Amino acid sequence: MQAVTQATAVCRRCGGTVRLTYETGPYLAVGPRVELRNVAVRRCSVCSHMGIEVPDVRALDVLVRCLCGQRTPEIPRLEYADGRWRIEARATSSDCR
Repeated sequence: MQAVTQATAVCRRCGGTVRLTYETGPYLAVGPRVELRNVAVRRCSVCSHMGIEVPDVRALDVLVRCLCGQRTPEIPRLEYADGRWRIEARATSSDCR
């Protein structure tokens, strides 16, 4: 997982420091495995309590269901930008494989 720290807050459970990061990680739901890119994650440094902010979950679920019928060797990476979920384009090799 990639992470970029943005800000800090206080944990409601233990009072520890909560860091806001933007991470790329797996979407754990019914359907094919996909990665969500740059989702906000709040994680306590003391008790490890965390929360993930997934915008527009309904639209994400529809997109993941549509990907169910697709057979690709790579795990699709999805990113929320400009108010909607998008499939991130992957770089292809020079011989177009």
